[in-house]
Amino acid sequence: MPHAFQVGQLVRATGKFSDRTGQDGVYEVVRLLPPDTDGVPKYRIRSQALGQERVVNQPEIAKAPQG
Repeated sequence: MPHAFQVGQLVRATGKFSDRTGQDGVYEVVRLLPPDTDGVPKYRIRSQALGQERVVNQPEIAKAPQG
């Protein structure tokens, strides 16, 4: 499965990731990471509001609305 997002792209947390962090903010993709053994791409993302970074699986993020 290829990466759906690119470095610099803005994304939002979805599903379990959003519930787990308690934060539904905007994140910037800062690095594309290789997939785990399951083949799902991973990303390092940084919170636009807090500057904190975390690693997420592709299904845990979605494109942030423009505006």
